[in-house]
Amino acid sequence: GTLNVLEACRKAGVGRVVVLSSFLVERDRFAPVTRLVTALAMGSMIKDKRAGEKALRESNLGWTIVYASGLTDEPAGGPVAVLTEGSRWSLSHRIPRAGVAAWLVQAATTPQMSHRSVSITGGARTKENVA
Repeated sequence: GTLNVLEACRKAGVGRVVVLSSFLVERDRFAPVTRLVTALAMGSMIKDKRAGEKALRESNLGWTIVYASGLTDEPAGGPVAVLTEGSRWSLSHRIPRAGVAAWLVQAATTPQMSHRSVSITGGARTKENVA
């Protein structure tokens, strides 16, 4: 699917893409047991997502890949925490869908987010918070 999106962007003259990926793709951030379980349960989905992300990174587009933690239906309003390098994911991390949507808009309109992969979750979990 990503290759089709990249081709459509090329034809339409789009220069920037923001993608919401799955936090499961960032398996290195999980504890070993969780990595094993996610590999067994979702290995092919993770492989496909990684291939699409690789194609996006190698494209000539400005890109941002956002990995959000588990989604909730709570209203937005709380802080969005950007997980720093080396931070561990937990399956208990949660973020409202509305908070993710607002963060995606911010990422699409902020040049500092270009050519970056960013992991986000709800609450003040790190020192680097983005509201």
